[in-house]
Amino acid sequence: MENEAQTQLESQVVDCFQLMLSKYQQLSELIDPMVVKQDQGQSIHLEMDALQSLRDELALLHQRAAILQKEYKASREHSSSTVNQLTDQTTRLIKSLVGKVNTLEQYAKESHRRLIPAIDENVRILQMKQAYRPSN
Repeated sequence: MENEAQTQLESQVVDCFQLMLSKYQQLSELIDPMVVKQDQGQSIHLEMDALQSLRDELALLHQRAAILQKEYKASREHSSSTVNQLTDQTTRLIKSLVGKVNTLEQYAKESHRRLIPAIDENVRILQMKQAYRPSN
């Protein structure tokens, strides 16, 4: 009976980790064209909505995985090779995503840096127009 429970728990952990890996792969596939678009100065607004949705799904998966992982670690001394392999694959993918996300953040910072002077200039122009507008 105990062995059956461990097998079932192992299966739940593997399913959860596979789903998490799949979501991170989707995230990677979403971010790749975003980097290209940003490099070309195109908008990534629509992709940001999809990115947020994936982030929300991943947050829920991480909560579920944390609970399962706690039970899993308490039930055995070592992780199975399948769980270790999924963990390693996910870790490698996350590390590659960090670089891509950093690139997107750099583009966002650069866009913000270029946009602020233009906004400031427009504000000054409006202030000048209002200051010298004849009063009725």
